[in-house]
Amino acid sequence: MATSAESDRYSTAARILWSGLAALPFLSIYLVHYTSPLGIPTGFIHGDMPYYAANGRAIFERGNGLAHPNPYDSDAQAPVIYFHWLTWLLGLCIKKFGLEPGLCFVAIGTIGSLLCSYLTFRLVEHTLPQGRHRIILYLFAMWGGGLLCLARAAHNLWNGDPATDDLFAYDPFAGWWFQNWGRNLVFPTEAVYHALAAAAWLAILGRRWHLALAAAGCLAATHPFSGLQILLILAAWLAIQVCVRPTWQLLRLGLVVAILLGVFFGYYLIFLESFEQHRSLRETWSLAWTLPLPSLLLAYGPIGVLAARRFCGPRKDLNSGDFFFTLCFIISFLLAKHEWFMATRQPLHFTRGYLWLPLCLLALPTLQALLLEARQKLSAAAFAFVIMILGAGAVFDNAAFVLRQWENQWHNQEEAGYFLTPAEREVFAWLDARGWDGVLLCPDAKLSYLSATYTSVRPYVGHWSETPHLQKRVAEVRAWFEHGESGPWLDGIDYLLIAKSQVRSCHGLADWEMAYENEDLLLLKRSE
Repeated sequence: MATSAESDRYSTAARILWSGLAALPFLSIYLVHYTSPLGIPTGFIHGDMPYYAANGRAIFERGNGLAHPNPYDSDAQAPVIYFHWLTWLLGLCIKKFGLEPGLCFVAIGTIGSLLCSYLTFRLVEHTLPQGRHRIILYLFAMWGGGLLCLARAAHNLWNGDPATDDLFAYDPFAGWWFQNWGRNLVFPTEAVYHALAAAAWLAILGRRWHLALAAAGCLAATHPFSGLQILLILAAWLAIQVCVRPTWQLLRLGLVVAILLGVFFGYYLIFLESFEQHRSLRETWSLAWTLPLPSLLLAYGPIGVLAARRFCGPRKDLNSGDFFFTLCFIISFLLAKHEWFMATRQPLHFTRGYLWLPLCLLALPTLQALLLEARQKLSAAAFAFVIMILGAGAVFDNAAFVLRQWENQWHNQEEAGYFLTPAEREVFAWLDARGWDGVLLCPDAKLSYLSATYTSVRPYVGHWSETPHLQKRVAEVRAWFEHGESGPWLDGIDYLLIAKSQVRSCHGLADWEMAYENEDLLLLKRSE
């Protein structure tokens, strides 16, 4: 860690203040969400968020207190095989302390965001021992991105279309794969993962090996993609250190990392693969979600050019941190493009800012030198104007994303995540209070999915990637509701949740009796 007077000029309070400011734009989406007129806010602003809470509560409802089955597997005998400490923490807050799932999720994400932002500040301090313009460059590391949205806006204008038309066309999945670093704070679990990654990187740079092992181990124990990424980076860096200057300490550390990798691969490739239920889901997860070459160049080309300049100067100006960040980028890049040499397993999972931040940290000394030179040549007003223009371009991707999410939270319910009506919240609260844990059938995809997050029931159809034989189940449910076609599967259904407006169009309700009703919804159970 840097220890010069320049690097110590910020107090802890100042670091915390700047870290909070850097995280605020991303966290502001939740402020807008919780003040939205679209309904009762859940805290879940993306379709993948609720299942983390469902996994967590399944640990204490259907699991053994440490691990859980797939909450969207309606089989009561689904194997208890999944362990992730972060979802365990969520489950603890929900089941043992009675806290609201969405608030728990957002609270954990807020803590993770502030930690990630603070540790990124420390990484920037390490990279820039001289303090001039360090705050500007830190905010660039947190807020900066590529040219994905600007390129699309230019393309639109060239073709005579509105500049904002399909603005995220070049940014995979409308920007939700977070090609830069700071945007990961929008997603609570990613905020925690990135805080751990930043902690590991900072510990490695400071040769605090035990802390690096702890951070990497924690990350590997709660997320397979980022966990593998950080373990491979740590293993490769230790291997280089052993080759350069072998010591018994480094050899022991390398052995520990090898053991962690062995446990990691043993769990994911041997233990989980021994269960047919997991294998069927893994086939669903093996998706060719790749980063197209144009998007890659737009996301990483500009910062990559600045990073490359770091190696154009005298060799003596380079330090071990430069080589470490280069290694981080190389390993992350190979993982993010692993479709080049092996079967695809969602390569986009390895982007998430893990390519962008190493390039940014490599580029910061060059950017600092350019700012110092510009400040000497320009007046204060001219320098401020240049910073404003260049800064606007640098943060355009993230600014556009945040503004889009603000708009969605107030005006676009389909893209805003999840809101509940009072009737929906009431029926979930009623079910949760009684602890009913049978199989729920619900034609409303949103309510069916969210039922595992807010109650103990086992939805027959849940998250699209977690529900066994999803298409078959959806077809069965539709055939029963629309045409009265039943089958053996229906014998396993314990509860039926439907809107009152659907009762007349439903078939085969003779075997069901009322359990609960409110102004909009009916909850039926099998007649005894």
